[in-house]
Amino acid sequence: EDEPFLMEELGRDFFLRGTKRLGARHVVWFKCPATGETYHSAAKPGGSGGRAKPGKRYCHLCNKCFSANNFSHQHLANLHRPGKIDGLRLQQDADGTIRLAWAVPPDNGLRVTHYTLTCSADGGASWHECMV
Repeated sequence: EDEPFLMEELGRDFFLRGTKRLGARHVVWFKCPATGETYHSAAKPGGSGGRAKPGKRYCHLCNKCFSANNFSHQHLANLHRPGKIDGLRLQQDADGTIRLAWAVPPDNGLRVTHYTLTCSADGGASWHECMV
């Protein structure tokens, strides 16, 4: 709290990359580059002083700090979600293998690293992940 990290020391995309590797109880104190304010990264308040309030996390795509409690599941998921695929094409090979192809969607600031394909063999009553 007395010596917060600068985002340049952590990497401006530090919170986008996730903090799980630091451990669930690890709290990072940092200075918001947009405002110069010092915040902690914990989702919930816990203790006296600066930890008496919920924490924040910095979004380098928006150049703003947002509630740590909502950062991943609301801010990133809703604002920076990659676009939907377009132009899905199916091709069945002679051996029965089905190949899929599509146009890469806009990334909206987040690099697409993989796709998850779910399949249904019973008209949509149940779904499971397929190999991609």
